[in-house]
Amino acid sequence: MTNEGPNMDEERLIKKLEGIERPELSSATHQRQLKLVLVSAKRSSRIGILLVTLPCLFIFGVILKYGLGVASPLFSALEEKMADIDRSFFRFVPPLLLVGGPLIALGLNLLTILHFHIDRVRRELGRYSNSNYYLLGQIIEKVSGKKYEEFLYEHIFQPLEMKATRMTDYRDMVPNRAAGYNWLGEDVEQTPAIITGFHGTKNVMQNAIYISPTRKWAAGAIASSVNDLVKWDQALRTDKLLKRATREQMRTPAVLSTGEKTSYGFGNELRNLRGHQIAGHQGGGMAFDCTLYRFVDDNLTVIVLCNLIPPAG
Repeated sequence: MTNEGPNMDEERLIKKLEGIERPELSSATHQRQLKLVLVSAKRSSRIGILLVTLPCLFIFGVILKYGLGVASPLFSALEEKMADIDRSFFRFVPPLLLVGGPLIALGLNLLTILHFHIDRVRRELGRYSNSNYYLLGQIIEKVSGKKYEEFLYEHIFQPLEMKATRMTDYRDMVPNRAAGYNWLGEDVEQTPAIITGFHGTKNVMQNAIYISPTRKWAAGAIASSVNDLVKWDQALRTDKLLKRATREQMRTPAVLSTGEKTSYGFGNELRNLRGHQIAGHQGGGMAFDCTLYRFVDDNLTVIVLCNLIPPAG
């Protein structure tokens, strides 16, 4: 009989997981990530077991003392210690231990499972995420050494003379800035009031609720106009901002680690409408909506800005 040591099962699992194809990572990086996941899983499992065990021991002590009349020195000492705590607080401790402990344990273990699921989704399915734009904004600040809005002004807005385009700040006086509106129809209660601003009256139009630009930041805190977006579109047809190879990537489908092509290029949704190739993007929220679609082979771009969420249907 050989003694393989306590880490052999873990090492075998790592070897099996290393078979998962991750072409974007080196084998060393891949192994470090796998070990990090295993360590996280092990820690959360240990904490989960502890949080489940403690309430069970507490219940066992209660049954021994009050159900069977068997005195337990350990439980008696614990009970005396807890009795020193204010009585109004003490009565909440057992329910918190009995209910909160298992729930926390379950949550910790679900987070570990979710880690694997999210990683699989990223690699195999692809998903749009505002968080990626936040991350991009931070990368720009780190590389350039400037604030995100300063970089955009110096490298895009000013060179293209986009005079109506800026990072939104409601403290500033902005000429011709549009307000946002919501139509509150009969079905308004199907949407949370934190989004619609509904406060009892239906079939009316009202001002959209306020949302701080800092919440959207690099994921959508820019104010612009149709005329400025025309300048932006025209610039992307030349080498004024980006070289040709980069612009080609904007309308070339990205490829996932599985080899499957997505319907997304660099910052562009890619579609086919009745045989016409489209590259562009749509986005909005809180009463505002913007769409810029370029018909790649037709020398045509459609730009639509909206400041009203219309009735459903």
